[in-house]
Amino acid sequence: MKKPQFSFKQRLLGILFIITASYFFYLYINESKSKWRYAEFTIEEFQKYYMKPEHALTLYQMMKDTHEILAKHNINYWIDSGTLLGAVRHRGLIQYDDDLDICIMHEDELRLQDILHEFADIGYKINHHFIYHIMPKDTEYPILDIFICRRIDNKITYAHTAARHKFPNYFFYEEELFPLKMYDFGQIKVTGPNNPIPLLDRYYRDWDQYAVIWNQHAVGRPAGVEMTKVKLIKEFLVPAEPQEPLKNRVK
Repeated sequence: MKKPQFSFKQRLLGILFIITASYFFYLYINESKSKWRYAEFTIEEFQKYYMKPEHALTLYQMMKDTHEILAKHNINYWIDSGTLLGAVRHRGLIQYDDDLDICIMHEDELRLQDILHEFADIGYKINHHFIYHIMPKDTEYPILDIFICRRIDNKITYAHTAARHKFPNYFFYEEELFPLKMYDFGQIKVTGPNNPIPLLDRYYRDWDQYAVIWNQHAVGRPAGVEMTKVKLIKEFLVPAEPQEPLKNRVK
């Protein structure tokens, strides 16, 4: 049996149909991903998403160690993303946020590389893929991410192009970021931007009204509530607490 012959016009129309169908499928998938579910949780329902006390201890200890190592070498940093939101809104680690994020300027990156061994000396391992990942040496979790930033035009934003494309609303104007100031973060102090509110407004819509349950890193959380915004009540603003006192490990 002879195979059907298609004219150039028919082949072109077929290709255009496939491209168009693929485009609308892409829009459908992304529209589905962008739909948020709004909910009101009881305290008991919300506590299902809290991290384990031992994870809170590890994260606070990691933040304390990182702050002290960077301060020891006069490397300025600022808390970022959910860590910044926790410092502003909870005065500590958000109960359902299970990593740490900080930034340093591009001009300090070489000095950071020179002192990474000090993290290893006190039991951490370091991975790097345009972000520096600090984590306990025997596990992949919890984690502290160090982002590199630079001045681009009149903004301070992520140095890596992929990060800027992924987070286009993440940037500081000079007067928002500097001079850096100290924040209470549970039992410790951390360094953050001078005026965090404009960044939070750009980066986290309704951050002062809703808690976001999304993209959890840790295992063992209840399923089925990704992309959920939960109405904030004062009981949800209590920071996570470590299960025991933090140690002085940096010499």
